Amino acid sequence: MRIPTPHPEFVGPTANARTHSFVNAKGALCCVVCIRDFRDKDPVEVAALLVHEAVHVWQQTRVYLGETAPSPEFEAYAIQNISGNLMQAFADTALG
Repeated sequence: MRIPTPHPEFVGPTANARTHSFVNAKGALCCVVCIRDFRDKDPVEVAALLVHEAVHVWQQTRVYLGETAPSPEFEAYAIQNISGNLMQAFADTALG
């Protein structure tokens, strides 16, 4: 994925989450969302955090695709889909 060395800090000291984007050797975009300190947080707060990061994934995707003026409905569906995928991945990995 061409992750730079030394590796980036996955979540900064003052952040609860962070999105990293990488482009692999074949030119495909990959976004990695990192989250920490979720066990003491309200589930709604975690969901909101994941939606926030979903917007960053969408922003990176727009740049990657060269999309400069998506329709509001296209943007809303994209963020809904990304948010749903992040929440499912969170439930599968963090909640067991």
